[in-house]
Amino acid sequence: MVRNVVTGRRMAGSAIAAITVGGVALVCHILACNDSPMAWSPDGKQLAFVTLHAYEPQADLLLAGKRLSRLMVVHDAKELRIIEETAAEMLCAPAFSPDGTRLAYLRIPLLSADAFEEFNQEFQSRKQQLSAIAPMEWTAPVQPGAPASAPSSAPALADAGIGFPSRSTLNEYWEKARACPELPAQLVTRNAKDGAVLSATPLSLPGLCEEGLLIAYLTLKPQYTPDGQWVYLTAGNTVLRVNPATSQVERVIAPAAAATLSPDGKVLALFQNDALALIQTDGEKSLYVRARKAKSMAGLSWTAAGTLVVLEEAEIGSGVVLRFLDAQGALLKTVPIDLPPREEKSDIGRAVLAVAPDGRHAVIELEPDIYFVTTAGELLSTWHSEDSQLTQPTFSPDSQHIALKLAQKDSDGLSAIVFFSPAGQELSRVPVPPVDPAATQPAKP
Repeated sequence: MVRNVVTGRRMAGSAIAAITVGGVALVCHILACNDSPMAWSPDGKQLAFVTLHAYEPQADLLLAGKRLSRLMVVHDAKELRIIEETAAEMLCAPAFSPDGTRLAYLRIPLLSADAFEEFNQEFQSRKQQLSAIAPMEWTAPVQPGAPASAPSSAPALADAGIGFPSRSTLNEYWEKARACPELPAQLVTRNAKDGAVLSATPLSLPGLCEEGLLIAYLTLKPQYTPDGQWVYLTAGNTVLRVNPATSQVERVIAPAAAATLSPDGKVLALFQNDALALIQTDGEKSLYVRARKAKSMAGLSWTAAGTLVVLEEAEIGSGVVLRFLDAQGALLKTVPIDLPPREEKSDIGRAVLAVAPDGRHAVIELEPDIYFVTTAGELLSTWHSEDSQLTQPTFSPDSQHIALKLAQKDSDGLSAIVFFSPAGQELSRVPVPPVDPAATQPAKP
């Protein structure tokens, strides 16, 4: 469970609506995950990841000194090195450059008690001001020959099924974005060999109030373009792209949740309400495919050949469905996968999908179990434990190894990185060093 990052309070209905313009499945996924995504180096020799250890689990995530963030790298599936650790900032999931020479990740400075109080006061003030403003309504375009004022019963463009996202989605996003003060951050790049800091590009992240910071930690996955020039990331329901060499920052699309970049860097796949959006990164075209079935925001994965695989819930039974699309949104095939019956049917929104680059195997994390399958629909093996949980399956570039994070259910924090074969055979594990609070926790003022 989210033992090492939970804020100590459940999300209220209004908070859920405000931060999940991509769909309620994202919230389910957040409540189930226990850590952030990982990244392999292109040569498959290094695995980078971030963890959080809570000194005070009930404290708000925005407060400094309450948790220890650690950026670590495992070499050759056996040697672990701590690159950075801090209680003053939150570190988010790393990414290797295409040539393997650089490691990028996000630093989000946390707030002192006084700054946190000021932040909350500004947030509440903005919400009160916005509550007095009537929400913007979208109306249908006037048709040729129609009166200048269309009847109030005329359907809005999105509601007529012509365009996405819907008006409710846009209103929810803008209300959240306008109410929440932006947080400063940095996209940091390091030399992957010696760890030296190469750049720190300033960013301003919208919409990270309340549980939005938790969403960023659990879903944010920076991705380099194939030429290594730009880094794409999604935070606060906005996709940004950053050029670390020039410090150029551009906002690409909003609203968006957990967008994933195609291997050729030309298409972003993301969910917006009941649509799967395929957004060309050159800005020339956006394509929306209806996606009304239950889905997971962590259930989008590209193969090296540019096929998008979407994880969905089966209409009947306890299984799932893999839907394969090309970069233009055309359905290539649909593959059902029968899973063993479970005592309590897990919400598909809690699922995580990882597909091997060669497109032959996949791993499905459906709390509390891990399923190793082929993309032809064969279930190879199942991992289950009563006292521990695996999460964040990540395939190596050669498709031969899968790394997962292991957390003991009776402990606070990550205990090991475990490596499996595509068929589900455990190959090795690397212990994650425990945190020494006496040596790492900042002194209280």
